Formats: sequence, C-alpha cells, structure tokens
Amino acid sequence: MAVTIKQIAEICGVSRGTVDRVLHGRGRVNPETEKLIKKTAEEMGYSPNTLAKALSAKNNPLNFYVVIPSWGNPYFDDMYAVISKAQLELEDFGINITVKTTRGMELENQIKILDEAKTDASGIIIMPAKSEEIKEKINELCEKNIPVITLNTDIADSKRLCFVGADYISGGETACGITGLLKGGKANVGVITDYIESEAHSGRISGFEKISGEKYQNITIVDVKECGNEDTKAYYVTKELLMNHPETDTLLIDAGGIYGCIRAVRDYEEKIDVICFDVPRKNAELFKSGDIKAAVCQNPSGQAYIAINILFNYVVRSIKPENECIFMNNEIKIAENF
Repeated sequence: MAVTIKQIAEICGVSRGTVDRVLHGRGRVNPETEKLIKKTAEEMGYSPNTLAKALSAKNNPLNFYVVIPSWGNPYFDDMYAVISKAQLELEDFGINITVKTTRGMELENQIKILDEAKTDASGIIIMPAKSEEIKEKINELCEKNIPVITLNTDIADSKRLCFVGADYISGGETACGITGLLKGGKANVGVITDYIESEAHSGRISGFEKISGEKYQNITIVDVKECGNEDTKAYYVTKELLMNHPETDTLLIDAGGIYGCIRAVRDYEEKIDVICFDVPRKNAELFKSGDIKAAVCQNPSGQAYIAINILFNYVVRSIKPENECIFMNNEIKIAENF
C-alpha cells in the first residue's frame, strides 16, 4: 500500500501537520526534526500525489467498492481486518472503502450492488458469481472508466483490470499431493465444496483429479457435495456423503462450513482424515485437536490487500498492474506451523 503522511508521523513521533509542513514547505520546523522526517519519507518510498491531495482537500473522496460473499462465512474474518487496515492507510489520500456483502454467490444481489456502484464508485473489487450477467456488468463498468478487479474468483473473459487470487488448479494439485503423502498413495476422497460451478471450486477439483490421474491412480473422488458455506448444511451433506459412501477415508473441504463438516466426521464411527483450504485463524484449535490434518492456504487476506493496492495505484497514479493475473503462493499448514 502507498506510504501515507500518517505512517511517517507515527514512525517519527510527530504530528501529521508537522510532516505535512516538512514535505510541502508550509512552515518552519526544527532542523533535526525536518531531517528525520525527510530521511524517513525517503526510506519508506513516500511519493506525494497532487491529484489525491486535491481530491481530499475538496472533501470529494474517491470511493472503492469491495464486494465479497461473507455472510455467515468465517473465511472472510481475516479479510475484513485487512480491509479495515487499508482504509486507515488510505485516509490521507481521501479514499473511502465501501464493503458490500452477500450470502454466497447471490447473483441478483451482486447485480444490484454493481448497478448501485455506477453512481459513485471510483473502482470495484469483487468476488464475482460466474455468470454472463455479471460479466456484462463488469464490462459495462469498465467501459464507463470504472476499473474492476476480480478477487479470489475470476471471470477471465471479461474486461476486468486484473485478477488477484489463487491458482485454483495448483491448489487442487497440492491438495492431492498432501493426500498422497498422508494416505500412502491410496484414498477414497469425499469433497465438500461451496458451489461446484464456481471457477475456484471446479478448478481445485480439476487440479486434484489431474494429479490423481497422473501420479496417484489409487486416489479416487467418491462424491462431491455442495454446502453453500453454511455449517448446518455442511453437517448434513457430509453425513449424507459418509453414509452413501462408507469407503470414504478422507474428506477434502473446499468451502466454509468447516465446523459442520467436522461435527459430521466426529459423529461417524470410522476414522476420516480431513484436509481443507484456507482455514480461518480462529479455527486453529481444529488443528491442535487433530480434526484437520493439513490445509492448503492461499492467503485470502493478502489477496484483498494486494487488490486494494493495485486499485489505488491504477486510479490515483495511473499505474497499470504488471500482470493480468496475480497469483498467491500455496502454503501447506499443519498443526505445528498454523
């Protein structure tokens, strides 16, 4: 994120007004303090932006929309914290972040939000539902010079500025590799996902099947169930999967509703090893208890922070992202390093 006057002031132990006077020659400041502020600003890479300061002075802030399907899904708790941090960092530039939430990939709600955003959005970050309607809305916004960044879930053939998120295929490949190591190359895997038509979830399943076909022919997906990121539904669909496929010995959770899945596994008489994607920090006890053996983490909070930074640089500084797709690294988490 861009360095702000507030950050420089905090490091130097002075007021924002003092930093402003030094950097913009607006008054006398103690020479030693002036030297410290200038040195700190240079080391931090501070670059004042005339447009941002003018907009802020006129009390006409830029408005960034962030649209995420976070209702009832703890997956997004860490992301919220990062968005709040970014909001504080951007205050000096007259930028406001408006967070709009939906329950799951609600198509009608996303369309409504995008229509509302036309009136005051300077840029939009969205975790989009995969549909032609959303694609058309994204294209329409971009044609009106409102840049759109897709986050975590992509619509690659739209006119969006770029995509920030995980390499779904690689994530699925990594999950299959973990399964192979954990189960000695042989496993019957039940998959609990959010919405299988989502590019993120279908991509991970494809990556899993690719590696099982190439390297682990004795690892088989026995069934895939959708839970809509809800614990109650996750409990019942997991229970149904285990009852219908008693050969299941591994559960891959590619969704929210982790607690629901774990409750169903605990109720089951046979031992089931659980592998997840992106477990929220507050679920750390599920690692310590052994309920979750491993997770493929793709840093959702980092995704949000990077997307906001890219949008800031594009809207305020006219700097285009270097790549069309910015992928996060896959990190394997176990009890010892979570």
